[in-house]
Amino acid sequence: MGKEEKYEFTGQTIIWNNITLHRIRAIRDFGTVNAGTLGGWIESEDNLSHNGNAWVSDNAKVFNSARVAENAKVMDNATVYDNAKILDNAHIYGNAGIYGGAGIYGSAVIRDNALVGGSAHIGGNADIGNHAIINSYLDYCVLDSFGHYRQRSVQAYKVFGDNVLVYFDGFRFSVDEFEGYAKRIISKRDAEELLAIAQIIRIKFGLRKKLIRRILGI
Repeated sequence: MGKEEKYEFTGQTIIWNNITLHRIRAIRDFGTVNAGTLGGWIESEDNLSHNGNAWVSDNAKVFNSARVAENAKVMDNATVYDNAKILDNAHIYGNAGIYGGAGIYGSAVIRDNALVGGSAHIGGNADIGNHAIINSYLDYCVLDSFGHYRQRSVQAYKVFGDNVLVYFDGFRFSVDEFEGYAKRIISKRDAEELLAIAQIIRIKFGLRKKLIRRILGI
């Protein structure tokens, strides 16, 4: 049984990095997209599946061998290229860039000016933003079901300048700020858990060594 096409090329093109990209337009209703809705830019139909509710909108661009499928969304000024894959219910927006062999899946959100590439695979409920720079599992971590809100996760990832941001409870902190936040929590057990996580983050990203070197002036 053949695929039921959900979009077409409008005939409008742009040149991006010496590649011709085509603007798309929905030709049937699917998900939250109505027939006639203008979408973003893709190099070929291989970049965006006709199945599911996957969509590329606004000024977003998908090219090379990158693929957006299932119910994933790429929006705003985001770019997805090389061999990157955006699957499941993942959302890419803002000025985010996904490249290399990266895979974004689950309900993960990549936004702001975040860059995810290399061999990085990010899923679950990860929320990566700011100026994150992630190229492998060494550049981020997610710890689930800690703190006062047991369904929340603690996420940490590298950002521009080789610094580390911690995302928890809707806020982004430096590691020092996160420790300060944890110390203000009334529940002693919750505070202990989050302070322990802060130490795990310091170890994972080598921040304890950097702190010792700064103190010793070496």
